[in-house]
Parts: sequence; C-alpha cells; structure tokens
Amino acid sequence: MAVTRTDLPELAELQQLHDIGAPQLERRLLCEVTAGAQRWPVHAYLLGHPGPDVPAVGFFGGVHGLERIGAEVVIAYLRSLVMRLRWDETLHQLLERIRLVFMPLVNPVACSAAHAPIRTAWT
Repeated sequence: MAVTRTDLPELAELQQLHDIGAPQLERRLLCEVTAGAQRWPVHAYLLGHPGPDVPAVGFFGGVHGLERIGAEVVIAYLRSLVMRLRWDETLHQLLERIRLVFMPLVNPVACSAAHAPIRTAWT
C-alpha cells in the first residue's frame, strides 16, 4: 500500500496558499503518482471565471524535477495573486473575464528526488 507523501516544501506552501485563497482559489486533485511505496498528489489550482468560453492561461512547473526554479517561479506568481485577492479590485475584475490555471508540480516524484541528498562516490 502506497503512503501519500506531503514532505515536499512546495506541497506545504501550496496547502497554505490554498487555505488563504479559498474559496476564490480552487484546488483540483488531478491524479496521484506512485513510485515504489510512496504516492504524491498532482493538483491544479484555478482562479477566475469557470466558464468554458473565457480565455485561459496555464502556468506549469516542476516538470523535470532537476531545475527547481520552475516550480518556485509558478508558486511565487500564484502567491502574489492570492495575496492580492484581499484588496485588488482590478484583479477581481480581470478574473471575471479569464481563467488562470496553475500546476506548479507537474512531476512531484522528480521534485522529491531533487530534494534527496546527492550521493557521490565520496559519501
């Protein structure tokens, strides 16, 4: 039986952002990926108009896991928008006309491996 992992710092930060941004920030569990006895969630975070007839923009990170900056940039942009939800009327007006989709951790297994200590012949 696989155990769901939540020890990635990115997952903890995304949970915190969802807690702050709800209900405007919607979170969808797209799937769970398994590696050995471990399982990680793959979420999409959505802001804006839910209709199928509005323009949408997607932001994706954490694809390869080796370059952590991609996930960090997507999370930072999502964080900036979530923090503006409280006070920015212009942002609210924009979100009435568009849909923003965020997938900061497309490949959490690879990102988790990137957090593991690097083993060399000398360690």
